[in-house]
Amino acid sequence: MRFASHLESKSAVEHLCLAREILVRGFQSSAGSVARSVLEAHVRRLCAWHGLDIKNHRSNIAAYLFRLKHGNVLNQDAVIELQRTASTRTSRVSIRSLP
Repeated sequence: MRFASHLESKSAVEHLCLAREILVRGFQSSAGSVARSVLEAHVRRLCAWHGLDIKNHRSNIAAYLFRLKHGNVLNQDAVIELQRTASTRTSRVSIRSLP
């Protein structure tokens, strides 16, 4: 519980730095989960910012991306790239490319 409240108070950049540190320590799955949660929060905020209704839908990255695509916010190529990034395996790779 203490760890969860610590995560809630951090910015997205701080979360990604934390994910990278976790990755450096050898916990690839955990690092990917943290990075994925940052992506999910950002995509959720994009839906809200564009006024897309997300309250009556499943709350996961796929559902948010579906709403963004059908709301003409993202094109198909962007959705495919974000879905690829959201997978746990590629989230680990994406963290490695952080500055």
